[in-house]
Amino acid sequence: MKIAIVGGGAGGLFLASLLPGATIFEGKDRVGKKLLVTGNGRCNLSNQDMDLGHFHGNKDLIRAVFQRASQDQVLDHFSLLGLDTLADHRQRIYPRTLQASSLVNILRRRVQENNQVFCQREILAIRPEKEGFVLKDQEGQEEFFHKLVLATGGRAMPKSGSRGQGYKLAQSLGHTVTPIFPAIVQVKTQDPFLNHLQGVKVEGLLEVHLDGKKLAQEAGEILITNYGLSGPPVLDLSRRANLAFREGKKVTFHFSLLNGSQDLDQVYTYVQERTYQYYHLTLEEFLEGLVHKKFIHVLAKSLDLSKETPLQDLAYQDLEKFWQLLSHYQMDMTGTMGYDQAQVTCGGVSGLEVDGTCQSKIHPGLYMIGELLDVDGDCGGYNLQWAWSSAMACAQGILQEEK
Repeated sequence: MKIAIVGGGAGGLFLASLLPGATIFEGKDRVGKKLLVTGNGRCNLSNQDMDLGHFHGNKDLIRAVFQRASQDQVLDHFSLLGLDTLADHRQRIYPRTLQASSLVNILRRRVQENNQVFCQREILAIRPEKEGFVLKDQEGQEEFFHKLVLATGGRAMPKSGSRGQGYKLAQSLGHTVTPIFPAIVQVKTQDPFLNHLQGVKVEGLLEVHLDGKKLAQEAGEILITNYGLSGPPVLDLSRRANLAFREGKKVTFHFSLLNGSQDLDQVYTYVQERTYQYYHLTLEEFLEGLVHKKFIHVLAKSLDLSKETPLQDLAYQDLEKFWQLLSHYQMDMTGTMGYDQAQVTCGGVSGLEVDGTCQSKIHPGLYMIGELLDVDGDCGGYNLQWAWSSAMACAQGILQEEK
């Protein structure tokens, strides 16, 4: 039985390691390119916390896939391939080497030993036939396969090869593609001081507010850029924020200018009490031991005051605004940085149209795995876990049919 895998990313490589004799078609010059840059080059391949709440999309499909291909089964297969893993204090699982190249090299070696791999061959069209599928590449060459797996990924990080071509192929075969948008991505915001604050980092709590009400929060290092916000908590919150923003709702990010804040209301009380304790100081003197020096200019401008103004000379309404700025600094969301910077694509081929082995309910023998489906996970290894598990469930389905 001839099996074609279109896409040599995480899902495609993992699947091929389970299906000796399969043929991989990869449009780029090498397989596994996107994997090399995941987790800042360390490859955060999974997470010890496997609560299904970390995954978004069709819950029935997600549950069915993980019942067939659990995290333990995936890690056992990596162990058999020779990859050892470890977890950090945040429960994120990495190769023990802390190098993505270790995982990629192990997968490449296994796949190249047991499978045919064709790079720089992009599949542009698929023609279903009675007993399989005919694939046509960019040179016009056609080849028949009994089973076909689309593992093309989404649109995130297009330089790695994920340009959304899989959606077109799936649609040409009658499948529905739900609206897609980028996630785990930096957020654009509106603020008059972005250029001045570019590069400033604040360690603490970040809140997302939706139409004035708090939607979610995450803690970590918040990086202010010339376009808006970045950093781990921003990436973690970007999916929920972007989903609400796309629905036309007002999305606002709140954070304290003081490092170490875990409760913004407590920060308000703290700076209020501290003001009365040091009321004899000027605005600048009060702030220079409290916040990053660039914030001093921002606060003075926002209050329309001189940095040399004594705190005791501030009107009460100015003090209230001062405390609010320090504890609940706000930036309105205006968008995201898009697919070039995104780590994952939300949306995709409808999960209602595949079964628990990721086989098409429209065309038997056609499978779709990984990011191509309308399933995505939170930041922290969940999207790679979905790639591995959906690939393993697919392999089980194909092997079962072959038997």
